[in-house]
Amino acid sequence: MSPAQSGISSSGVADVPFGKPCGPAFTSFSRPVYPLQARRAGISGLVKLRVFLDDAGTVRDIEVLESGHRLLSDAACAAIRRSSFRPYTENGKSLPSRTVIPIRFSLEQAL
Repeated sequence: MSPAQSGISSSGVADVPFGKPCGPAFTSFSRPVYPLQARRAGISGLVKLRVFLDDAGTVRDIEVLESGHRLLSDAACAAIRRSSFRPYTENGKSLPSRTVIPIRFSLEQAL
């Protein structure tokens, strides 16, 4: 299988959906802390993060793709950094990957 067919970019990083078989997934998830300032201001919404993991499942970088507010994206990034991940595997070998993880902040859930 060529790198393009397997979803591996020229940088050697696989673009894979989160939580799929063999794809990266949480081994422990640290729920985001809803920022008090955001709750008081009535700010809610979805934060989409592109997370770069190494072949051990360690977070190497996070890119904010979508966010309604910086307070929410900062809280989402902090939660991802506190979480643990299973790495992406292909043919039994762990590989670096990047994946998109959505985190929703809902005022109803924050109460």
